[in-house]
Amino acid sequence: MSKFLKRFLCNRVSAVSVLPINRCEMQSCLKHTLILFRCLGFFPVEGLTSSNAEDIRFKLKSFYSIYCAFSIMGQVTCLGLNIHCCFISDTLSTGSLINVFMFLATTCYAIILTKIARNWHHVVRKISKIEFNLKATRKTKNVHLGCNIFLYVTFTSLVVEKLIALLFFTKVARVCSEAYETADDKWYIILKCLIPQHLNYSPYATWKFIIFRIVYIQASILSGVINTIVMCLSVYLISYFRDFNRIIKTRKNKSSQFWEKQRYIYTQLENLVKIMNGQLNCLIMFSFLVYLFFICVQLFFVINSYSYRLQNCNERQLNEIMFSTEYILYFTTSTLLPILRALVSWLLAANVHIEAQKPLLYLHEVPDSNYNVDIQRFHLQILYCPISLSGSLFCITRNTILKVVSKIITYELVMLQLNKTSRLHIDLMLENENSTVAN
Repeated sequence: MSKFLKRFLCNRVSAVSVLPINRCEMQSCLKHTLILFRCLGFFPVEGLTSSNAEDIRFKLKSFYSIYCAFSIMGQVTCLGLNIHCCFISDTLSTGSLINVFMFLATTCYAIILTKIARNWHHVVRKISKIEFNLKATRKTKNVHLGCNIFLYVTFTSLVVEKLIALLFFTKVARVCSEAYETADDKWYIILKCLIPQHLNYSPYATWKFIIFRIVYIQASILSGVINTIVMCLSVYLISYFRDFNRIIKTRKNKSSQFWEKQRYIYTQLENLVKIMNGQLNCLIMFSFLVYLFFICVQLFFVINSYSYRLQNCNERQLNEIMFSTEYILYFTTSTLLPILRALVSWLLAANVHIEAQKPLLYLHEVPDSNYNVDIQRFHLQILYCPISLSGSLFCITRNTILKVVSKIITYELVMLQLNKTSRLHIDLMLENENSTVAN
């Protein structure tokens, strides 16, 4: 009986000692975001609801993988249709180019996420081991709640933006199309405002409309919430560096052994960031560039006032639309909300670099009597091996964000000057025509 009890207790102790290693806090922080990507059909990984590293697995022969394959096929098909419409059309419109770029972006997102999904179970296992080594320094609790708040707020803002856009297009269809009130299928008239170039080469059918809306919704949601993975990851990493900084700040007058241990902990945090950069650098770079493109395009439309959506409206209809509440709401939300989402994600990512550099300030306060070789090594490690989230070609810091914002402002100033010059040119041409007719 005593042998059986001893064996039972040993098994329980060994099980308890293994469980903390398998649990991954990073997976808990990204769980809801990754489940949303899986629901959209772009992250075929099983076991995402669990925080245990052993439950997460990628299977090629599974429902999620088949769903992912069909989702990618839908994005590629829409991309091909848009490119086809651009080539066979007599005039290359702005709307066609934007649709091509949007489906190209979502296709690339889908491929990158699928590649990440294949290695995700290995990544979670590596990070769970690092988290176990950092268990003694971990003080912050419930970081996943903050990550979930960022996800829900971002998703809600995206839904509001798309609903207002649908309201605006309904207004355009009602004002600019005489057949809207008498049409049996009003969705056809709205679809004509959204993608007029497609209906010129393919007859309308309800099943086509349903498939297009599903693929378009997948593309819209993925493009809108792709930065939440950067937000959640940044919040997770910032919390670790803040816990580490609190220890350094309160224990500056410690021995050489203490600083050697802190150097080891900082190296573990550096490895944590390197693992995530190795998996997400392409996604970060591409999302950075895509958001930059769409912000510039939307600001271009705001400056020019006349969107490509209104090209089939006459002057009276344009005035009715442009002074409507729907128009003001649409251009306000479609301009401000993407800019806010981009800035929040970029600033959070830049804060990882700021928190990683803060130990330098505390090392400068160490008295000369306590300054030793380990502190000097630690100082050089932070100084010459800076930690930050990267997008392959660049590191996300506040200096990088400042440069991007300055480029956007420069672009908008140039567009304002060109817009003013073109309007003056049009006014001169009209004046010359009027004078010629009068003579």
